[in-house]
Amino acid sequence: RETCRSVALVLTGDFSFPDVNWQYHTADTNRSRRFLKHFDDNLMVQVLREPTRKGALLDLLLVKREGLAGKVALSGHLGHSNHEVVEFKTFGDRRKTAIKPQP
Repeated sequence: RETCRSVALVLTGDFSFPDVNWQYHTADTNRSRRFLKHFDDNLMVQVLREPTRKGALLDLLLVKREGLAGKVALSGHLGHSNHEVVEFKTFGDRRKTAIKPQP
């Protein structure tokens, strides 16, 4: 919960919630419904749309705000893994800090 307070948060990994329907934002099990509630409470956005493992969307790319991650592509398997490699770019505002000279 502490981590989810970050404005520029990107989380990715194998979350293993095969019963979550991301299109309709529904779930079949209590465990998955709790995950969706936490997801909603922290205003996260799920970016991936394609299955990442045996026809299921198990690997997720979660961002704190729309537009933070883009150019998402699945690029095959890494070694002997049965998961797809997910490649993406992160986008954000670059902030410049002005340093005022001391008199």
